[in-house]
Amino acid sequence: MLSWRVGTAAIAALSLVILPLSISSATADDTVPDTPSASPSASESGSPVATATPEPTDLPALDPSPSAAAPTATDPSEPATKTIIVTFDKAQSDPAEAAQAAVAKVADQVADARVTKVAPITDSMVAVTLDTTLTAAESAQVESQVSDAKGVRAADTARWFRPTMTNDIYYNYLWNVTNAGIYGTHAESAWPISTGANTVVGVIDTGITAHPDLTGSDTSVIGGNVIAGYDFISDPAFAGDGNGRDSDPTDTGDFYTDRLGQHTSSWHGTHVSGIIAALTGNGAGVAGVAPDAKVEPLRALGRGGGSETDVIAAILWGAGLPVKGLPTNSRPAQVLNLSLGNTDPSPCGGPMQSAIDDATAKGVIVVVAAGNSSAAARKYSPANCRNVISVGSTNSAGQLASYSNYGGPTELTISAPGDGILSTINRGSTTATYAGYSYMSGTSMAAPHVAAIAALLKSVEPTLLTSQVTEILRATAKAGCSKSACGSGIAQANTAVATLSSNIQSAETASTEPTGTFTITGTPRVGSTLSASAARSIVSAAYGYEWSRNGAPIASGPTLTLTAADANAVIQVRVTGKLAGYSWSSESSPTSAVGPGILSKSKSPTATGTFRAGKTVSASKGTWSPSPSSYSYRWLRNGKSISGATKSKYKLTSKDRGKKISVRVTVSKPGYTTTSATSSSHSVKR
Repeated sequence: MLSWRVGTAAIAALSLVILPLSISSATADDTVPDTPSASPSASESGSPVATATPEPTDLPALDPSPSAAAPTATDPSEPATKTIIVTFDKAQSDPAEAAQAAVAKVADQVADARVTKVAPITDSMVAVTLDTTLTAAESAQVESQVSDAKGVRAADTARWFRPTMTNDIYYNYLWNVTNAGIYGTHAESAWPISTGANTVVGVIDTGITAHPDLTGSDTSVIGGNVIAGYDFISDPAFAGDGNGRDSDPTDTGDFYTDRLGQHTSSWHGTHVSGIIAALTGNGAGVAGVAPDAKVEPLRALGRGGGSETDVIAAILWGAGLPVKGLPTNSRPAQVLNLSLGNTDPSPCGGPMQSAIDDATAKGVIVVVAAGNSSAAARKYSPANCRNVISVGSTNSAGQLASYSNYGGPTELTISAPGDGILSTINRGSTTATYAGYSYMSGTSMAAPHVAAIAALLKSVEPTLLTSQVTEILRATAKAGCSKSACGSGIAQANTAVATLSSNIQSAETASTEPTGTFTITGTPRVGSTLSASAARSIVSAAYGYEWSRNGAPIASGPTLTLTAADANAVIQVRVTGKLAGYSWSSESSPTSAVGPGILSKSKSPTATGTFRAGKTVSASKGTWSPSPSSYSYRWLRNGKSISGATKSKYKLTSKDRGKKISVRVTVSKPGYTTTSATSSSHSVKR
């Protein structure tokens, strides 16, 4: 089994170096506004080394008095209600006119109000603004009467929203979380819909330390947003706690000494956990991206790193799968975060891939840091494993961080803030002392942002699979650095959650609408491929397809390639969609009768040999697509058929002297139109 260790240049044969993928905050090419700058520090082999950082000098004191808290302003009174949002049962040809008709008479009768503005939001949702402020009673009456109108599903008074703020004292430093950071995740705008409640994120890392802003305590590692986890480090020498695997995931410090000297403890797992789910609104410290998610610490990295064996055990146990010799996990994670990786290029190993496949088969989302080697992400494990969401690191300017591994969308799933990220740590240089906060940089910091967004999504819809979460992340990513480097872009919590929420509403609508939203595209001809095309496709929904021939089911999948068996038949497709407990189906109109296919020629037949009486010449049949099932030959003299000359070879006679000889090849295939092609002609010598 492979050994994963920090800062080790030479290990036992066939070993790999696996690191927590963070780097020290020292000096930088990519500086972070209002934070200390950061750049990689490297071991002799060029591997980034995780280190704790000093308390930032531009941060307030750790336990400030109330006067040190971020300034607040007195909220203005909520603007009076003048707008009604009308939602119709189905799309309207003229939504503005339909909405005005539904509201105008009722508003006039109830509040002597006139419609001043009509603004369609979608084809089935319209905002109608009145010239008169409605009281609470009037609003309720207008809502009730408009909702009763034919074709109207609901009428709702438009509420007033303000930026979501917290009283966490370092909140203004969190460009990666708040709306103030242009290239952050904008998580605060996702919180009105989802805060990650009822989700568990397993953090496979160095463990956890007591922290008031994470565990809710200075002394206990369990509490607040941290639930019981497990220590998977099997070798006591690396565990640092005097034993092997046990139920205590406490980070005892990952410090170690090698030929380069003393390496201090990173408290990497505590920092990663704080990014995901630091306590929010508690008047202290920072805020997590998913502030109501729970962190399950899965300790697999100890002094100098950790072995692949222990990481695999953590993946399986975290997903609720059995691990020999360990108790059953009573609270399996919905999301696993792996802010770790090899320092040297290596493919994804078979055991690692198997563990990831088993976890994702249970619906667990596996998020992996891309690596800090400034190289192609596809070269580093486990970011290059299948069925993972791999994450690169970006800075506050929306650029790929200088150390981050990179790749296009097929090599790197997405990127996220990872440069100059403030989060929870411990202040001890070797063993734990007291809780604190510090900036760290690395793809280790980027991955937990995406893991937290996955938790926000799973909180809204627990049945989401990796493919669906990936689809949402890609569809809602923000453009920043090039997609050739940052995968699909920079992950956005707000738009990801809003898109899923909207999709669920669309799924509810689709479940009650008549069928007919899917059509068949493509030419109904043997050999051609037909596709089921949606007039409106719901991102992240799971679709099933059933194709039928003259009413009898024949195939599944989004496309169908027609065969000879389909000739002269009519084809239909029924599409079934599912999302968030809603299901709907749509059956297309039948195609016209399937016509015969076309045998296409890419190379003409040829006649070769010595063209002289008494010599035998040969015919090549040419190149056709698809491959014909039969060929026939007809030799021609001056364009006319030669009696009996119907083989692939022909012996020239005296009658051919001075004449031009060619060959016609006829090809056929069941379900296809029979066709012919003639070679160029050759003159026979006299």
